[in-house]
Amino acid sequence: MTPVQSGVRYGLIGALINIILLILLYIFKPELMFHGAMLPLVLIITCFMMVMAVSNFKKNSPAPLQFKNAFVAAFVAYTLVTVIGSYFQYALINYIDTDLIALQKQQAVEASVGVMKWAGASEDEIEKTLDEIEKQATPTLGTWTAGIIFYIILGLLPAAVVALIMRQKPASSNY
Repeated sequence: MTPVQSGVRYGLIGALINIILLILLYIFKPELMFHGAMLPLVLIITCFMMVMAVSNFKKNSPAPLQFKNAFVAAFVAYTLVTVIGSYFQYALINYIDTDLIALQKQQAVEASVGVMKWAGASEDEIEKTLDEIEKQATPTLGTWTAGIIFYIILGLLPAAVVALIMRQKPASSNY
């Protein structure tokens, strides 16, 4: 098994878990789909799948685990979880239930007002920001993809951390 194969296996498993979580939220409490409190859970699932991908490759490889192979397995898993889960959410919002667009804007408004009040913004500043949020169009496939690319680039860091932690140093010679 190659690092890519291991990353694909666990990336697909992680994406499926994220999709199931998203469907459950959609069914029972759709406003949580856009709530920042869900991010840690998604990150935990993603990191767990990265570790599983590296562990699976390590278990099936006779040689010591090199950083490069560990990084590839982790990054492929991260990328698949991110891309598949994000495009599923895009399809859910824009094609399956377009009423979610209004809910997403409402959540953005509530979050913005809360942060701005906490930061001591004036009522005029808050109203201006709310007007800007209301004017924003629904994210296009292009803007959604740009966001995904940004998250993929961010994924280089956790993939590197997982690889550094899980790599095995080759047995040193006594020369």
